[in-house]
Amino acid sequence: MLTSFFAKSGTINYLLLALSIPLVLIAKGFYLEGTNLKISSLLLGTLVALVIVLAFLLFDFILRKNKLTQANTYGALIFTCLVLTQPLIENLKVFLTLIVALLFYRRLYSLTNEVAIEKKIWDAGFWVFILALVYPWALLLLAPLAIAIGSLNQFSWRFAVAPLLAGIAVVLMTAAYSVLDPDASMSVALLALPSGTPLAFKWPQQTWLLALYVLGIVALLIGALHLPKARQDTSRASKIHLQWTLYILILGLVLMGLMPEAVYGVFLLLVAPQATIILVGLIERQRRMAIKELVLLALLILPLIEILLK
Repeated sequence: MLTSFFAKSGTINYLLLALSIPLVLIAKGFYLEGTNLKISSLLLGTLVALVIVLAFLLFDFILRKNKLTQANTYGALIFTCLVLTQPLIENLKVFLTLIVALLFYRRLYSLTNEVAIEKKIWDAGFWVFILALVYPWALLLLAPLAIAIGSLNQFSWRFAVAPLLAGIAVVLMTAAYSVLDPDASMSVALLALPSGTPLAFKWPQQTWLLALYVLGIVALLIGALHLPKARQDTSRASKIHLQWTLYILILGLVLMGLMPEAVYGVFLLLVAPQATIILVGLIERQRRMAIKELVLLALLILPLIEILLK
């Protein structure tokens, strides 16, 4: 039932997903201790729901525009389920930064058509530096962007300089804003760790976060196993897209272990979009209907995972 319904790409699919978002948020809101029905809380919840709807529509557009998946709504469903695993519905910042991350992915994956390359690279660099205003580790996304630039058939020194120029633009914008508002705490983030703080990898402590981490590892293994086959029976763009997806997924999994204070933000911005792409590919290639149904059912349970495991 789930497989046949979401294998289609009709208006009803998007409408159902859009309606499910506020319902899940309301359920989580009543589950959380101290939940109140103040006007401010209701407005914040409404804003969060609208941002999440915008995020899954934007992600679905990225999938379709760049032919990362076939004509179905598996990607929209899986991505929505992963986004809704966040237990704190009032965390608006992480959902707004998700939009910025998706704008980066939109430009990154569109590089393979090699049209208006310089503009796309500049835009991608711009969104990375905007994201770094909130999350310093976002600057590491310049590494997969550099790999993507190196994968292009045509190359120019302007392509390598474009992200740096975008960074300068963000610095100037931030400086101008700080002049207008001296109390502003936003500043271009640097990747320096506090002195004396060693890098130590730790597994996510919460059970639901550990489950999401394991899901990311499973997606990575599936993608790695599919890569040799992709080199034989898919287009060059599909091979490159899968490689970029794996690079970002590996980066996200490593950062989830190194940054416990921002583990969900890392998962949402880096792991969730890439894991979705790989899992959709798995469902599309799977011929057994029962396995497809089980995978989709398991993913549908994810938004309630911290409730079920408590």
